[in-house]
Amino acid sequence: MLSMSLLILLAQPGEVAVGATRQEGVTPAQVEALLGAIRAALTEGGVKVDSSFDAFSSCGPKRSCLVSGARKAKLPVIVAMEVGAVLDEADVFVEAFSTFQDGRRLVRVDERVLLNDTKAMSTFRAALGPLVDAALTEVRNTKPAPLAAPATPVTRAEPTGPAAAPAPTNAPVLVPKAEPEPSDASIRVASSAGDRPSARRWAWVPLAVGGLGAGLAVLGFIVAHSTAAELRTTPSLADVRTLAGRGEAFQAVGVAGVGVAVAAVATSVLMFALGAPVEGGAR
Repeated sequence: MLSMSLLILLAQPGEVAVGATRQEGVTPAQVEALLGAIRAALTEGGVKVDSSFDAFSSCGPKRSCLVSGARKAKLPVIVAMEVGAVLDEADVFVEAFSTFQDGRRLVRVDERVLLNDTKAMSTFRAALGPLVDAALTEVRNTKPAPLAAPATPVTRAEPTGPAAAPAPTNAPVLVPKAEPEPSDASIRVASSAGDRPSARRWAWVPLAVGGLGAGLAVLGFIVAHSTAAELRTTPSLADVRTLAGRGEAFQAVGVAGVGVAVAAVATSVLMFALGAPVEGGAR
């Protein structure tokens, strides 16, 4: 942060409203003595204190009310003091608010002051340095910027030498030779060679059917064999006929399953052997 003396040199003095928003346990004379110390510190720092701002009595601690009144008076900074005392010892809280930044707090100084003591009041004044710095900075930032000088028009020098020769208008124009487009026949041949599916990719389907047929054959022969074993131990003629019929049925299922499995395996072998993809575009 710049020192107080350097800020005084760089910033033009502005106007600040100073007042008390809360006071407890102090006399009006003691409040005025504390406000006088604040005004004196600001004045010594190069800030003009406005003495006509009277909104502190009507607004009290309402910051929005104080900001509205200071904005109408065109004061960039408000310094508000709150003080509470017990006997001769007072706690003093001093805050600076920016009027043109919607009441944003710039700085706060908290001090314990022994009232009716000259040395204590001098110490209080010296502790207000950050308050003076913040007020000076805010006054400098809210000061209108000077108008910029009008820009000097730049004139471009016109060429004085001979004018450039115009481009020849009869120069030959090179036109790129168009490549012949492929004919429909060549496109059809190429697509037939590349898109024709291979029968080998479907050779697994007959194998799956053959596996199902083999399963049925095993099941039929197992049941038929079990039925034949029961026939040897069955004394009843009716039971013999029933078992014989069931055995013959399952035996037929087994034979059919074997036939399906053999045919499916043969079909799968033929599809794999003869279903190679056609190369070179020939059909």
